[in-house]
Amino acid sequence: MSLWPRTLVVAQSLVLTIILSRINAVLGIPASIKPMDPIVVAGSNITFRCVLNTSATTQTVTDIVWYYKSYSHLIPRERYEVEDNISRLTLRNVTFADSGSYFCAFESDGRRIMRYQGSMLRVGMPPSPPTGLRCHSSNMQDFWCEWAEGTRTNLRTHFKFSYRQRYGSGDWKDCPKFGGRGRNTCVVSRNHNNGYSQLIRITSTNHLGSASSEIHFNPGTAAIPNPPTDVEIETLGSEELRVTWGFPSEWDDQIFAYFLEYRLEVITDHGGFTRMIPDVNHGEPYVKPRLYTISNLLPHTPYTVRVSCRSLGSYSADSWSAWSEPVRRRTAEAAPNAAVSEIQGQEYDSINDPAYQRDVFLQWKELPHENRRGKILGYDVDLRQMLANGSSSVVRTVRANGTMILLENLEKFQEYYVDLAVCNSAGRGPIASYFLADKTSEPGPPENVRVQNISETSALVTWQRPTRPNGYIGGYHVQWNKGTVGETSSNSVEVNGTQTSYTINGLEPNRLYQFRVKAKNSRGYSGWSNAPIQHMGGGSRMELLRTLISVLHNLLMDMGEDGASGNEIKLDAISSFL
Repeated sequence: MSLWPRTLVVAQSLVLTIILSRINAVLGIPASIKPMDPIVVAGSNITFRCVLNTSATTQTVTDIVWYYKSYSHLIPRERYEVEDNISRLTLRNVTFADSGSYFCAFESDGRRIMRYQGSMLRVGMPPSPPTGLRCHSSNMQDFWCEWAEGTRTNLRTHFKFSYRQRYGSGDWKDCPKFGGRGRNTCVVSRNHNNGYSQLIRITSTNHLGSASSEIHFNPGTAAIPNPPTDVEIETLGSEELRVTWGFPSEWDDQIFAYFLEYRLEVITDHGGFTRMIPDVNHGEPYVKPRLYTISNLLPHTPYTVRVSCRSLGSYSADSWSAWSEPVRRRTAEAAPNAAVSEIQGQEYDSINDPAYQRDVFLQWKELPHENRRGKILGYDVDLRQMLANGSSSVVRTVRANGTMILLENLEKFQEYYVDLAVCNSAGRGPIASYFLADKTSEPGPPENVRVQNISETSALVTWQRPTRPNGYIGGYHVQWNKGTVGETSSNSVEVNGTQTSYTINGLEPNRLYQFRVKAKNSRGYSGWSNAPIQHMGGGSRMELLRTLISVLHNLLMDMGEDGASGNEIKLDAISSFL
């Protein structure tokens, strides 16, 4: 059984109990209960009095007990008082839950409820002003209002809708169609109002008081129309669409035909825009505002169009109607409007000259359908070589039928751009470029650096070219230090890239020197080569040993030098001192 039928049965039983207790008072306790069926404000106190007619019974007032709702809810005796022939039950700070029937009876009557005397207590609150009062109009003439009931009162509350012209002293009028738009609504048609600003009042009333809410509403300026109807689109070309539409439903197109302004929402898969109609800048007149040509669109692109409208008397952002049902149409074909994307390349050493030439394989993503704007005929591929002055020159042009191509025998140490453009019968699309970098990188260090004394003050330094030149070697940087690197300031010289030896003069005799070399190409210098140590002239073995120990200590502590062999000490150079 649902809650509602069960509640109804209980209420009927309580009412029946009270009625029977009053009808059969002569059969039950000879007493009267006061007050009868009171209505009180929540939070207040109330005292029920059961006045016993002592001449009609041999029992006394102390034999009286109190019940709440039924005989099964006996109220404890400590909650009521006895004085003379009166039994009093006081309820303090009552709440909604205290509502219900209260009975007095002789304890000996037990469950014979027809012998009880009862009173129905209703606990409630005065009504608060109705909330959420607002009104609506879709045609500047008819309007309807809605509201919410406000704070719960626990009492039956009645609502009265009244309205009159805002300015003046006209009489208040009652709602002509209560509940026309659902619960707590009122509909006022154009036959019951003059279309001007109205003063709207909702009054809520119950046994404890009344409260009201008021607003003013002007259907002529606050109307929000229904969406425009019969929206259609016509394709005029590759960049234009023409949109037409009808008046919104419920709108009087005879009286208020020119009291509307419109806006279009134009949507593509990549975004959209909104445009006001009439658009003075676009040259659309007020004479026929239900037609508009959308220009500067993308060719062969689907567009979705919706139309909204509002009354010319309303200028707020929330006075627009809902959007019409969307209509979709595609513009005519034209040349592609997007470049290819996701270009990927792989490079391989050329079979003909693997040291200095490369083959490049390119592939890319097929152009999306919305950007093709016609049947794809192929892809034009231009190979541009970058020149020293910053310009470029096209050195090769080919046509790819698919989304991949192999470009053979390109220079490794030269920059290129590969320009790709998709083609259809209307022409070429935008260019997408893929950069082929100059493969030159930092060279490897010179190898097998050796030093040979020519005299006590000169030495010949020789080396081998890097096995990893990584480009064209343009020169070498030769450096020597008295002692070890870092002990004293160094001396250096730049040597032409064709040389692999250099004679150093002006050295001090009877001194240790350390020598190293690094290579240079267009990307910069390599790391240092191995750094052999050479003694110039004679000297005692003990002096050489002390110097060598110092050299070894410094080299072992300095592990941060660049180059694959920058920390090597040639064993044959060390052994020559010992």
